[in-house]
Amino acid sequence: MKARPVPCSPSLLVVRTRHALDLQRARIESALAHPDGTSVHDIRVALRRTAALSRVSKGIPANGAGNALAKEAREIRKLLTERRTREVLVARLKERFAEDGRRHALALGAARKLEAGAGTDPGPADSQFERSVARLRRCFETRDRDLGALLSSGKWAIAADRALRRRASRRIGRLVRRLAEMGVPDRRTLHPFRIAAKRLRYALELLEESVPGATPLLRELRHFQELSGDAHDRIELVHAIRHAASGVLAFRELLGPLELDARRAVRTSTGLASTLLRRLEAVSATLPT
Repeated sequence: MKARPVPCSPSLLVVRTRHALDLQRARIESALAHPDGTSVHDIRVALRRTAALSRVSKGIPANGAGNALAKEAREIRKLLTERRTREVLVARLKERFAEDGRRHALALGAARKLEAGAGTDPGPADSQFERSVARLRRCFETRDRDLGALLSSGKWAIAADRALRRRASRRIGRLVRRLAEMGVPDRRTLHPFRIAAKRLRYALELLEESVPGATPLLRELRHFQELSGDAHDRIELVHAIRHAASGVLAFRELLGPLELDARRAVRTSTGLASTLLRRLEAVSATLPT
């Protein structure tokens, strides 16, 4: 399905939220209809955005509104997590050590070992996944009807918009303070810091035009998400090869270089996190407590 065009005057945050949810639904349907090597990744990103938008807008126009969509999006994403992790790790192993014949052969062997377990992961061809997608579609339709009815209700739409702005601003404030409390991450805390930063990014994108300093902060959040995602994948690859080496001792030869890759990626990510936290200090003063 195609996303509906943005309304001519999307001054209401409710309008933008409805359109953003419609866009995520379109992305999910497109990935399902035209599966390729990035489909699972695209679906998971759209599901994470859907859950974030639903959390920001939940309770509007009525208590409990948006909860079902957030829950279903979260559950489907979790179904796809292991499959996506395997896909990423296999791709990295196939690319690594291209100029080192012996290690490249070992990496390809490790990739085959990881691929052998992919058949047990739920995915787009799995019946459980199909049932979950059917529930997700119903949740999208319900949420769209709720927001559409609200937008046609005149003064109630204005009141709901104000409530949504307050809710979104407070959530952004909580996420900013949460990151500040976490401080500069290390290897152990990088992943939870990354998830919190991602949630902040998705919420802040709704209010970018009304939060001073939001635009440069969003640029840094997106850059950090890319670098920290790379670091997380490299850490996961070290764990996977260490586990595989318990059955094939030769795979231990790969651990040294892969561990070095992970350390470099973590160091780069944590350096950017320091810059990000300084930016957050300036933005936090403009947000409600």
